[in-house]
Amino acid sequence: MTAKAKRIALGLAVSAGLLAAILAGVDGEAAWARLRQADGPWLLASLAVSAAVLGARGLRYWGLCERSPLGAVTAAIAVQNALTRVTPLRLGELSLPYALHRVAGEPAAPALVHLVLVRLVELWVLLCAASVAGLAWFGGGEGVAEGVLLGGLVVTGAVGRTPRR
Repeated sequence: MTAKAKRIALGLAVSAGLLAAILAGVDGEAAWARLRQADGPWLLASLAVSAAVLGARGLRYWGLCERSPLGAVTAAIAVQNALTRVTPLRLGELSLPYALHRVAGEPAAPALVHLVLVRLVELWVLLCAASVAGLAWFGGGEGVAEGVLLGGLVVTGAVGRTPRR
């Protein structure tokens, strides 16, 4: 067996183990019953939205990368999402810089800084959205919510304009 075949077999074994760990606490019959009750078009729509979000996250992080191709970044983010859900203390977040370093030679330290920057931008967007929602719900005067939204978009756009090297 070649080294590459051994790595593939190990990867499949690890994937099967992680999948078994995730599904260990799931009642299969109850899950299947719920899945049969699901509205097919809405289920497909949610899968499409999930794929679009993954693609958007890949594009956003790819814009910060020095060497990694878009496909490698998007795949690494998909792995990061899965690991973040099964590891304690969100340690799966650290898999993104590690995976990009291993796969594409992305420098690990800048990749980690970029990950922190992306999370800060996400926090900023969340704060802006919460502010606009709060102002819209409780009333903030004429045009205040629109002003907060516009200001948030300007700052987000300025932060997000990191040119690709």
